[in-house]
Amino acid sequence: MAKFITVLWILILAVVIVHGEGTVTVTDVTWQTMNQTTIAWTASTNLYATGSVKDISGEIQRFVLTASVATNIYLRDAQSVDILNGMTAGMTTGAVMNVWAFNTNTNLPVATTGPLTFTVTNTASLSTGSMIIYWR
Repeated sequence: MAKFITVLWILILAVVIVHGEGTVTVTDVTWQTMNQTTIAWTASTNLYATGSVKDISGEIQRFVLTASVATNIYLRDAQSVDILNGMTAGMTTGAVMNVWAFNTNTNLPVATTGPLTFTVTNTASLSTGSMIIYWR
């Protein structure tokens, strides 16, 4: 009985942690001078995926994105501003995109603090992709 209750709590916890649509899995690696956050996603049958990434406080230097089909990808900060600035809307099938995260007006990295929300829209059912965020 205790084993059943433990498994039940794990399932409840998994449901609480994984909210949103589709699946979004986040993995973090910290290097000496740079952090790397990898987001792997699978779209739902409703043609999108969304989830909370984590609190990132610092400067985002670069993004590397992949998508198995044509897709729109957004990364929004706590104020719901797309910090990718629309650059990844309309990715084509099989695309690999390397985006330098610099503000075109100031040539400075994108500064952010707080939680980020990852969203994929306008994609195919069960399509997949990933985003790697390099930040300090």
